[in-house]
Amino acid sequence: MDATEQTLDSARKMHRSGRADLAEPMYRAVLRVDPDNAEAWHLLGVVMMQRREPDKAEPMLRKSIALDGSKPKPYNNLGVALSALRKTEECADVLRMAVELDPEFFDGHFNLGNAVRDLGRRDEAIECYLRALEINPAHTDALNNLGMLLQQKRDYAGAEARFRKAVELAPRQFEYFLNLANLLELRGKVDEAVEMAKALMAGEGKNPLVHLLAARLERRQGLVESAVARLRFLLTKDMPATVRLNVLFEYGHGLDRLDKTKEAFAAYAQANAMQTLVAKDLKVDFDDFRNRVERAKNFFTGDRIAAWPAPHIAESPHRPPVFYVGFPRSGTTPFEQILAAHPNVVTTREASPLARIETLMERQGGYPGLLDGLDDSAIAFWRSRFWEEATAAIGGEVECKVLVDKLPLNIIRLGLANRLFPEARVVFAVRDPRDVVLSCFMQQFALNSAMSNFQDLRRAAETYAAVVSHWFQLRDALTMKTTSYRYEDLVVDVRAVVQEVLAFLELPWSDSLLAYREHAAGGDVLTPSFRDVNEGLYTRAVGRWRGYAEHLSPVLPILEPFVEALGYPTSNA
Repeated sequence: MDATEQTLDSARKMHRSGRADLAEPMYRAVLRVDPDNAEAWHLLGVVMMQRREPDKAEPMLRKSIALDGSKPKPYNNLGVALSALRKTEECADVLRMAVELDPEFFDGHFNLGNAVRDLGRRDEAIECYLRALEINPAHTDALNNLGMLLQQKRDYAGAEARFRKAVELAPRQFEYFLNLANLLELRGKVDEAVEMAKALMAGEGKNPLVHLLAARLERRQGLVESAVARLRFLLTKDMPATVRLNVLFEYGHGLDRLDKTKEAFAAYAQANAMQTLVAKDLKVDFDDFRNRVERAKNFFTGDRIAAWPAPHIAESPHRPPVFYVGFPRSGTTPFEQILAAHPNVVTTREASPLARIETLMERQGGYPGLLDGLDDSAIAFWRSRFWEEATAAIGGEVECKVLVDKLPLNIIRLGLANRLFPEARVVFAVRDPRDVVLSCFMQQFALNSAMSNFQDLRRAAETYAAVVSHWFQLRDALTMKTTSYRYEDLVVDVRAVVQEVLAFLELPWSDSLLAYREHAAGGDVLTPSFRDVNEGLYTRAVGRWRGYAEHLSPVLPILEPFVEALGYPTSNA
């Protein structure tokens, strides 16, 4: 070993012992003698990262890779530096090189998962974390990160399994414990969540996230005044904006339950204002969904649908699908769970195959115009692809059962559905437009182009008008058979409404339908309404808008035509 290698080896040992300050001048000494020493450039870059100077680390790590691009660690460390510099897209590209060089490199898969997660590529991130955990099943951060993504996808069972494993391996880690407790509350496992909340309160009693969990549990237990008092006090304290908006939404829910509508609306308004800022920071395209609605209205006209020739469909092992739609917050989630409890029905839980087909067609280019030119073979291809997506969504075959593809805003995709499945059926959920728009404003949705329209009452009302007017345009033009039911009827007489819809679907009554809550508790409801499903149907939300009539007054003129068209009493009635 020559003198340069001896110096480098000594520097490595010094570095490993925690004395990066002493290793740094030794790496620099090596580079003065051997400026093309890739390992010295790499390790000097690591020192810069440990000093939290990623801007200095980046050129050093790039120099190392330029000199020797055969090792995964420099790519991984460059990826970490680029992440710190918010060069996330480039970070992901660099980390892919690391795992290509060494498919068994845990850090590369884990960090790549973090990068693509930050880019919003949730499914890709999940695959990265799963691969990382194949290499190191006991890595608690990977388990926790995977659990968070699965929870976002509403795979609550999968998320719970990962959180439990992380807590088992690191029982004193606050974040893992809190994540599990929050998920248990969300899934309706209240007793266990209460015990975990007590333990968290004993150890982290000043943390606002613990008090938020406790307030949710109090509200679920009927201790609404206690929950509101806790949240009111909590709002006097400093906390991150993302935590405060969660507290404000929960505070609004509690005040609403106490019929303190003026205070509740103020809480929701403040929460939505903060949510809008978060959405803008995330660069959510607020106009994309509205543009899609307009595109659908302009393209899927009655004349165009009538001009499409009926396809010659080969015999299929699948029964015609059912497309279950309705504006968000129209009560689609509990009704879907009722249908899902039928032994001859399987539902997609908002993992919509139809939405997936639209995405695939858009990637191909020319959508929706390409629908005009589809011949029988092309339609057969897309029908087959639909059933492949359905099988993936439900995790099994759907032959011999009625598939219910439920996604409320698939209203704007019904023209596509009709082109591929003219023999399908459509169930449309109806609810008083004023209650719908108010409920959307009160709900903390995921921040995407569609749901971000609900953070402002006027925009929510305008979005409702755009979507439902498209439904009015479509319903008489579709060759698919359609039916509708009212949420207000459902909460009063579940059996009567369900029997009517079953008759439309040509399905027999089953007593299992009345045990839908038990069925839902055993699975995962893929919507923000999960708590409502576990609580059961109730009438208190019917006519809720009247308590907020003063606040709704600016948007009532937008909604009145739909109130009247759907047969509800007008505001003055």
